[in-house]
Amino acid sequence: MLRELRSVVQTLREERSAFYEKQQQFKSNIQQKRDDLADLDSQLAELRIQEAQVDQDLARIEQDVSKLTSELQSHQSRQAQWQKSMDQWIRRGLLSVNAGIPFRQSQRCKLLAPQQQETAEPEYFNAAETLGRIWSFFQEEMRLAQSGETYTQPLNIGDQRVKYVQLFRLGHLVLGYLTEDGQETGLWLTQKGGKQWQHNLTHKDDRAVRDAVEILNRRQEPKFISLPVSLQIDRLREEE
Repeated sequence: MLRELRSVVQTLREERSAFYEKQQQFKSNIQQKRDDLADLDSQLAELRIQEAQVDQDLARIEQDVSKLTSELQSHQSRQAQWQKSMDQWIRRGLLSVNAGIPFRQSQRCKLLAPQQQETAEPEYFNAAETLGRIWSFFQEEMRLAQSGETYTQPLNIGDQRVKYVQLFRLGHLVLGYLTEDGQETGLWLTQKGGKQWQHNLTHKDDRAVRDAVEILNRRQEPKFISLPVSLQIDRLREEE
């Protein structure tokens, strides 16, 4: 009987020990969960702070995008105005070249508007390139307007006769020739049907052409000479 009682007591002690051990383990698990929950609360607080910062950054980015969009629209508007102004200068330059004497017109037009010489499709340049071409063109045109020169090339001088002639140019307004044999002269003038070569000159104009060639070739002292011009100013103004 005593042995059985001792056995029961021992069993109760073991069960109590096991209970306390399980209770301690349960408390440890609860504490671990509490610690995990505290960590999650801390992480949640950090995420909320980060979310607030992201919202602020997003608002600032949206403001920057709005500002850049406004600046871009303003730049595009100014660029359109610049392009319109430069297009007007290009048209005036081309009209001036085509209305004047037939002196290197293709090369001069190509300097101002190269895309028109190569393709029917529009070719776009930025404002700096376009302005640079306009500036270079008008600098060259100013040089031509203030200069004169002679050069030799074959020319149809009427009645299907082609001869080598010494052409001379005075600014943008006068273009004439003297054949190499010195027998014939001509001027580019506006006549009925448009501008064309006039091969039969009056004695006065013939003398002026010969004097111009001699002066430009520095075989004669400079002097005042009178020659008709070929530029149709009224027509040019109408086309503008």
